[in-house]
Amino acid sequence: MKKEPIPHQSRGLGANRSCRVEGRSLEDLLPVFGSLGIDPIEINEDYSRLPQYGSAPGRRNLRSRILEAGLRVASTWFYIDMLGAVETSSLTDLMDQIDKCFEIASDLGAEVVVMTPADSLPKYMTERGVEKFRHIVEELVCLARSYKLTVGLESARSQGTVCTPQAVTRLVREIGQAELTVVPDFEAWRVATEDLPLSHVERQETIAPAPAELKLFKECLPLARLVHAKLLRLDQAGEEPHFPIAEMMSAIRSSHRPHVITIEYEGWVPDIDPYLDCVEETRRCVQLIKRNLAT
Repeated sequence: MKKEPIPHQSRGLGANRSCRVEGRSLEDLLPVFGSLGIDPIEINEDYSRLPQYGSAPGRRNLRSRILEAGLRVASTWFYIDMLGAVETSSLTDLMDQIDKCFEIASDLGAEVVVMTPADSLPKYMTERGVEKFRHIVEELVCLARSYKLTVGLESARSQGTVCTPQAVTRLVREIGQAELTVVPDFEAWRVATEDLPLSHVERQETIAPAPAELKLFKECLPLARLVHAKLLRLDQAGEEPHFPIAEMMSAIRSSHRPHVITIEYEGWVPDIDPYLDCVEETRRCVQLIKRNLAT
């Protein structure tokens, strides 16, 4: 059955965090993704670096299996502390590492490689460090161009130096190259609740004082091809009270640029709801996003 696209939007499922099902491989889960009514998927490095995909033939075989399932790879996701890597090693070594990431993405047929700007160790987060990070991203863009790929810089934190929506949006605008885009992640706009405070794994001892302003989400969209729809805990009515879903989806509906919306259900993590069926919860997440897109 042909999947009719939602007007002005492509819809996607983030395979990176949403479907860690014990005893089932990524290929086992491809029919599950298809049953959710989506077609593009995002593959994160937890999967793309597995031994069976460690060679070009292995990755091309996975790509064929994905296409046979009626799906496609919209993007891949890799985490590298880019500034920290340069400070402790060299720019050459970092680019060699990222070159391997781009090779993986290209073999899988991805269009976008998502990378997360990370606030590195405090001693590196100086004015000089920020300028060095910009230079790293400029080199990243040149490398992406050689692979005919687009880099998406994820903005998933409301507080920080290089990882916030305002910092990423400003950098993408200043560099001004088609191969460089913003990937707004709902996490930056998460609202503090009694059950889930605004803390993050890299800084568990601190709590962010507030989510990012909604106007920043709207400012990201003209520079974005992908949107990471992070979702954590749906209520019985199928709503997600931890994010301003209605407002963000209204902004996406009004956007003049098409976006792939990659759903990242993270309720499976130990401090949320690891006992729930993550496939069924992801299905509910897809339904939530579709309802809001159709409003």
